[in-house]
Amino acid sequence: MQAAIASLFELPLEEVPEFVKLEDSHHHLIQFAYEKGYEFYGTLYNFINSLEKYRTIKNLKKEKYTGIDGYFYACVYSPKYYKYCEEQDNILQVTHAVIIDKNYNIVHDPNPNNINVVYPRADVLGYNGIIDVFLIDKK
Repeated sequence: MQAAIASLFELPLEEVPEFVKLEDSHHHLIQFAYEKGYEFYGTLYNFINSLEKYRTIKNLKKEKYTGIDGYFYACVYSPKYYKYCEEQDNILQVTHAVIIDKNYNIVHDPNPNNINVVYPRADVLGYNGIIDVFLIDKK
């Protein structure tokens, strides 16, 4: 999360909080974006299994949001840990932070091992496996 946000805001890693070490990391992300001159306008979700019954992801190209220079912070299921969670029948899957464009193309993955990776459940979810998009935009 820290590396993805550093990339999104074009900042050195050490200038971005280690969000996962903070209680309520998403609250801290929203506060960080606000301090950088951006506002949080909500989250688009893309869950379709029996426990996660909603699908609110929309055509971002038609939305008014421009993100940060056309890019958005998003999450996918972790390519590294998904199989383990699935084997343990863990409802709370581990997610992984990426940067996307308005076409839901994953344009940056901070883990260099994920070059050309197909993200877990991308075939079922569509949208390249993206499960949520944070709408961070200019104030």
